[in-house]
Amino acid sequence: MRKGGKEMLNRLCRKRFAVAVILCLTMVFSVQSGAVFADTAGDSAQNSAWNQFSKIENISDGTIRGVDFSMYQKNVEWKKEFKDYQQRPIENLMEFLKQQGVNTVTVKVAVNPSAGDLGQKNLCTLEDGIKTLKAAKAADLKTNMVLLFCDWMTDKNDQTPSKTWDGKDADAAAKAYTKDTVLAGFTKAGFTPDMITIGNNVNYNFLGYSGNDSDKGWKAMGDISGIIKDSNKDIQVGIGIAAPGDAKDSSKAEDVKGVLQELNKERNGVQYDAVGVTLYGSYYSTEYIAALRDAFQKYEGEAKAAGKNLYVAGISFPTKDDKDTSATRDRQASQIYDVLKATVSGSNEGGLIYDNALLGWESSALVDNYGHLKKSIAAFAYGNGTKADVTEWYNPYEYGGEPGLKAQKVKIKKIDGMTKDMIRGVDVGSYKALQDAGVKFYNEEGKEEPLLKILSDHGVNSVRIRVWNDPWKHNTDGTKTTYGGGGMDPDRALELGKEAKKYGMSVTLDLFFSDFWADPTQQILPKAWKKDADDTEQLRRDYYDYTKEIFTKFKDANVPVTMVQLGNEITNGIPGAFDFDQSYTDAWGSKSKVKNRPRTACMFLNSAASAVRKVSPDTKIALQLETPNRNKYKTVMDAWEKYHVDYDVLGSSYYPFWAGRNGNKLSDLKDVQNLAKEYGKEFVVMETSWLSSSEDSDGTNNQVGKPSSYVNYKVGPQGQVDSLTDMYKVLGASYNGLGAYYWEPAWIPTVPGQHNWDKNKEISEKYGNGWAARAAEGYSPDFKMFYEEKPTAGASAWDNMGLFDFNGYMLQSLNFYKEAIGGTKAVMTVKKPTLTYNGKTQKPTVSVTIRGGKVPAKYYKLSGSTAKKNVGTYTVKATFKQEYKGVKGTVSVKYRIVPKKPAMKSLKKGRKSIKVYWKKQRAQVTGFQVQRSTSKTFKKSATKQYTVKSAKATTKKLTKLKAKKRYYVRVRTYKKVGKTTYYSAWSASKNTKTK
Repeated sequence: MRKGGKEMLNRLCRKRFAVAVILCLTMVFSVQSGAVFADTAGDSAQNSAWNQFSKIENISDGTIRGVDFSMYQKNVEWKKEFKDYQQRPIENLMEFLKQQGVNTVTVKVAVNPSAGDLGQKNLCTLEDGIKTLKAAKAADLKTNMVLLFCDWMTDKNDQTPSKTWDGKDADAAAKAYTKDTVLAGFTKAGFTPDMITIGNNVNYNFLGYSGNDSDKGWKAMGDISGIIKDSNKDIQVGIGIAAPGDAKDSSKAEDVKGVLQELNKERNGVQYDAVGVTLYGSYYSTEYIAALRDAFQKYEGEAKAAGKNLYVAGISFPTKDDKDTSATRDRQASQIYDVLKATVSGSNEGGLIYDNALLGWESSALVDNYGHLKKSIAAFAYGNGTKADVTEWYNPYEYGGEPGLKAQKVKIKKIDGMTKDMIRGVDVGSYKALQDAGVKFYNEEGKEEPLLKILSDHGVNSVRIRVWNDPWKHNTDGTKTTYGGGGMDPDRALELGKEAKKYGMSVTLDLFFSDFWADPTQQILPKAWKKDADDTEQLRRDYYDYTKEIFTKFKDANVPVTMVQLGNEITNGIPGAFDFDQSYTDAWGSKSKVKNRPRTACMFLNSAASAVRKVSPDTKIALQLETPNRNKYKTVMDAWEKYHVDYDVLGSSYYPFWAGRNGNKLSDLKDVQNLAKEYGKEFVVMETSWLSSSEDSDGTNNQVGKPSSYVNYKVGPQGQVDSLTDMYKVLGASYNGLGAYYWEPAWIPTVPGQHNWDKNKEISEKYGNGWAARAAEGYSPDFKMFYEEKPTAGASAWDNMGLFDFNGYMLQSLNFYKEAIGGTKAVMTVKKPTLTYNGKTQKPTVSVTIRGGKVPAKYYKLSGSTAKKNVGTYTVKATFKQEYKGVKGTVSVKYRIVPKKPAMKSLKKGRKSIKVYWKKQRAQVTGFQVQRSTSKTFKKSATKQYTVKSAKATTKKLTKLKAKKRYYVRVRTYKKVGKTTYYSAWSASKNTKTK
């Protein structure tokens, strides 16, 4: 199986960015939380939490119900598609926000974000901020822009001004920036925001002025507010400050007095309409917020009447984390509602801005990483006295749940030629690692059982086990770390072999002769053999010794190996003799660019084969190629024949979803099976599969998302059955078809759901149950382990190919292996179905075959019309003396004897007539038929036929012909036996021209 870097690329949008979660509008509270996994419990649409919401007393149109959309333009750039609570596409996100009760959109603008910490993504450029707010205004939403005057996210301890102002007076630079960049930018864009907030999380240190210089900061704030008001008196001005006192102690809310005194000092001249306070983490209480609201009212006087307002912004709540697993989207909505309610009074319009709403990788965001809006945003509508439809539907492939695959019924037909003794196998090389990771499997009744027992009970009779030499990274402290992919080293392979034997399954070993994946793109020598890379004789011994060691291990454990595969998908060579340009002609062809490479590769194969013959002489030896294509396979098999490679079976990968002009079509499979027959080899499909779903269920991109247009199987369990049916029809039609192995039918996630990618990756790193772990870096090539410099290691990438759903429940398609067995039929044939009467007793030559293979005559007895003389139809029967390859009973074939054809003597032409003469022929003849034609080939339109109803006749006159016209004439005999008429072949024709 091939694993490519591009196919294995993990979704870029899952990468975690370090972000500061702060927003300052008027009076702003910001509550942060760490990254957590999405709630997979699922919420009822109109549960008790929502039913308890009622219109908040004193709420008004002036109450801010807002979201921070600093990341909006980045999402536009990423072409993220937003969806509602039922996963329907949202045509206009701003309009949707308004329907959910939102009335304000805010952005946080840095002076030069590129000069700051690149991880700080929760801010934007002025240009992007204007674009976002213009989109909001177009939907009739209010707009607010927070000016950070910094290149990164400011906090209470760091208000360092922009690095672009280094060496300049900060307050002068900030004022010039406000006037010449920000306000000028508004003019150029033809846009005016409803509010501009000066600073964020200011703690007596605006623009870095602190201690004895803090007055300069307050004065600069006043000057900037004046510049804004002078440009447009209708723009509201907000001030963003740090939370005063202990945010959980309501008595400390009084500390806001000092801030308000500074803002109201005449010398500072701060013109403001609202104040915002920033809070961190979950360190707040609604009692503190209410107390702060009252303190604001106390020191500002009749704030509402004076046009002053206190509101909370930047607050956010996780849906679920390791410390509080009961948190849900309903709880998130309740927290939004409660905080909004705490800010509103008869004297304060209040409100809140939900912080970092678009940071999809954070569980506290109001949108997930896939663009799905969370219903908690509708708390704004409920608080305002309106309601929104919060009915939810979550894609089980994204969050886990029930995908509905196990309930899908399938139709399975019996297949002639699919016998009980055919290989109905699976490759489950990931199984032991999945067991270690805690993955469980369930039978048709939903009862948990070992995977191999479920497989065996449903008709699987063989297990293919991949074996890697040493799939571990050996650490300096003596420990080792798995490469992943199931970590199937020789010891683990033996464990799986023992379990297969326990359930009556045969064992096929797939020796990779590598420490990790080997396929047409790579054939890497094991670490222990790399010292011998330039010593072909030593490598030959390495192949022999390793193979002998493996077989001795299995023999000593009394685990028979029915078949062994030497190398995996060796189309372009094997370890130590591989074409790195990935050309089968250079690897095996007679004109290989590397001298003796085909011979060297064949020497390695023969060395391993000799070890198999020595330890386990009854084991069949198979060699595997991929992408069935007759010309390619013939080139490789010619080399094997030339250098006398010892093998019994041609193995092939066959993946119909990759069908194309160059192979993997059903006709290609038939061609290479017939090719194997030409070389005297049996044939087996070593790898095949079909899609149960086109969806990813573990967060690691699937290798196959959409099948080839060359095939018409449906995606789903029925498509799996149909694909297997067609394949086994081909395999069962010929005596050399042994059967097939389904590749990894149970490689499912540890924690289902794309949103659980991080968990699946973490578990895979530990247990090796994903396609690769980071420990493989350095051994496995970079083009597999990285894509665009990003690591691709992760979960299986094959979870949509299973005969089990991602929860471990078997699909109905697994029943194929039990229900499709149709047995096989013996076919009796006769060498010459039609014999010609010759006056002697004749014995037809008959034979009996099963799936195209001839049955020795000693296994059956002939009876019936085994020898006959006269014209007629006869039946020969063959009765098996004993069961042979699952067949017993009687088969038959019919043959017939027809009259002897007559011999023409001559033609005598006359005036518009011809007289025909033939030799006398009376034995087994009823009469004659004569044809005349103006066509040499006796075309039907130019031919007329005459019947002579006398066995004694030897002549016939043809009249009413055209004068001076050439005619062609021929004769045949016929014989009536009962109601059936038998005809001889036509005589040779003669021709003449009429008078």
